[in-house]
Amino acid sequence: MTNKKTNKMVTTTLPLVVMMLLTLGTIVSGTGINVNVPTAYYKAGDLINATIMCTPTTWVKAWEMKVVFSKGRLQAQSVTEGSFFKPGQTYFSATINNSLGTIYPLYDLIITGNVSQTRPLFYVLFTAKNYGQASINLSNVGITNETKYLTGLIVSNTTFYVYSQWDLNYDKNVGIMDIMLVAGHYGQTGTSGWIKEDVDKNGVINLVDIVIIACHWGAY
Repeated sequence: MTNKKTNKMVTTTLPLVVMMLLTLGTIVSGTGINVNVPTAYYKAGDLINATIMCTPTTWVKAWEMKVVFSKGRLQAQSVTEGSFFKPGQTYFSATINNSLGTIYPLYDLIITGNVSQTRPLFYVLFTAKNYGQASINLSNVGITNETKYLTGLIVSNTTFYVYSQWDLNYDKNVGIMDIMLVAGHYGQTGTSGWIKEDVDKNGVINLVDIVIIACHWGAY
């Protein structure tokens, strides 16, 4: 009863173009979908957790999309359903293809009812493979309510940098500054890889660490 009254009231105040879209089976929503990756100095071998958030402006019943990531920089390890439709009963599916750098098909729906709260749609755990610029992008994004696709979606992708393991000062260049950092800890000992200056991760900062940096001079 309440929904019918609300829909009737909104219809009388919506612009003509929106009313036409509703008739065609779409809703202009402005719903946002964002790819969030924690800010950090990532290096090859590091785990990277990406959260895909949805900020709906209306009721949502189901969603579908394709994730495209930098296959030369990242490897997807797992995809986990978020709490967007929880605690409802859902049908979630995700297929990782690291050869193509995609996660597709990828979709979720709530069996009974619908939701409108801001929550994560899903999580992706990546491993950084190689240094350089990396990106995680969303495409073919579709979000529906009980009967119609939403339009006017605002999709925000993300890019970040994976640093070389020899770039100790994170300036995207292996050079004298990195050697100086190792020299500043020369002779120190600890557990394997306890600081980044232990380049060979043997628990001792010595000439070998400096030589390794020098052998990768000019890398980024």
